[in-house]
Amino acid sequence: MAKRGQYSNTKIWFLVAAVLLAAVAGFDLLSDTQQRLSGTLLEKNFIARDVALTIEALYAAPGDVAYAYDLKKYMNKFFLNIGDGKVFVEAGSDEGDVSYRVVGSDKVILSAFKIYRVIDRDKPVRLIMSKKFNDDGTAIISFEAENARGTNE
Repeated sequence: MAKRGQYSNTKIWFLVAAVLLAAVAGFDLLSDTQQRLSGTLLEKNFIARDVALTIEALYAAPGDVAYAYDLKKYMNKFFLNIGDGKVFVEAGSDEGDVSYRVVGSDKVILSAFKIYRVIDRDKPVRLIMSKKFNDDGTAIISFEAENARGTNE
């Protein structure tokens, strides 16, 4: 039995282990936050969400519509891939790709498109989105790129 005011060895080791675990967890949290803020994750997330919301607005617009979306110079760092009901923004780094789901319906056909190379890095890349209706009432949303090489898959 320990004297009053004294801890046993076991209690001291548990206290030291808890303090060390809290310090490691705190350092890891701060390190992860710093990496996310200094990296490109926020930019990729912004581009994916903004392009997906623009596609949804295009889908909701009445009639045939064409819209030019200015990607500025983001495409010098990233690749854009649209397909499978999602917008993917990819980079060459290992930081991870970002995707955002496009809300649509069975009456909308979203053609797959991928920007894989910028032609002139001094000029901005523009994504041309167009929606046209078929005779059966379905809408087809197609894409083209200005100042970039892209593929319709």
